[in-house]
Amino acid sequence: MRLLPEVVGQLDQAGRDLGIRVFGIKGLVARDYYPDPAMRQIGDWDVYVESEAAAWELTGWLRRHGYVYYEKELPWYKRDLNSGRFYGQMLLRRSAGEANIFVDIHYGGYSVRHCALLDVRVPSAGPGWHLIDRTQNVALSVANASGDQFITAKDLNDLFLALEDKALDWDAIKADIASAGLQGFFNNMLSRVTEIYDLSADAARAASVAAFPGAREPLPPLWEPDSSQRRSVTIRHAYDHGRRHSLVRGIVSGATAARYYRADLQLRIVARRRAPLPKARPWTCVRLVPVPLAARSNGAAANGAARPVDRPGSVIRPLSPNGAMRRVRTPSGDLVEAAGELFLPTVYFGVSKDLVRSGTVLDQQCTT
Repeated sequence: MRLLPEVVGQLDQAGRDLGIRVFGIKGLVARDYYPDPAMRQIGDWDVYVESEAAAWELTGWLRRHGYVYYEKELPWYKRDLNSGRFYGQMLLRRSAGEANIFVDIHYGGYSVRHCALLDVRVPSAGPGWHLIDRTQNVALSVANASGDQFITAKDLNDLFLALEDKALDWDAIKADIASAGLQGFFNNMLSRVTEIYDLSADAARAASVAAFPGAREPLPPLWEPDSSQRRSVTIRHAYDHGRRHSLVRGIVSGATAARYYRADLQLRIVARRRAPLPKARPWTCVRLVPVPLAARSNGAAANGAARPVDRPGSVIRPLSPNGAMRRVRTPSGDLVEAAGELFLPTVYFGVSKDLVRSGTVLDQQCTT
């Protein structure tokens, strides 16, 4: 927690330099409920910006100030079919002595489990650092816990203190939770809080108002996550959420969740002649592998004669509507350029050896 003022100062400066609003979410908001905010442990510094353009601008700023992509959680994006907007996440790390600082940037809404999306309403504010309002933050915290299908002590403490907050709009909170299909999961959180904590009369009434009668989901284990339960619950949630739109979308959402959550998601080099850009959908998480990381994954992939690469000026096309991400076409397949860096797009973490070679050559051309 000693690093919090430094990191907040950095993010505020980044927002002012870039002319964008950067909002602290989840634990950065909940900590203010505690008698001593330092009591609330912070893992990642979770922040929210409105668009992929703002997210990549912030990412570029942090990269210029000593942050690197976290190799265990690579950047990713999806696309909402209703609005057409891109949403996603990028996690960056910076060493600070013996500690590591993790800044987790969310944009375009908050992704929920396999294919749901929670809208985030940002208040009017100038560029720089701000906190999201406490009402929205409750739903964001529930959405975060649901992704792991696990309820931590931090989650319960935060909810216990939120129930004591008479200023919260529980109708708005319930509407957000229902929009993401998390009624059963939230009921499990409320059940745990009422069983474990000594609630005041006001908090008990708030818990009763907040509950969704009849909504059920398997109760998460108490001590550690269960990967099998997480997989089964996520598949069912994906089907139910897709089914809101159509039977076909429900089947596709459930089937892709089943495949994704059973896959071995380890970065690997594959022998594929051409790697086209995956089509972004709510159920298709397009990961972005930095070209240098892919080259290091298999040293041979970066060596030897590469296939010809088109000139940079003739292969770049906009990928996202505002051009923050751009598609770079090569004979070996498609790369993505964002924040001045090149990435290999993948869904199941296999990247083409030929595309790694082409990307390496193009990356060297762009940096020399």
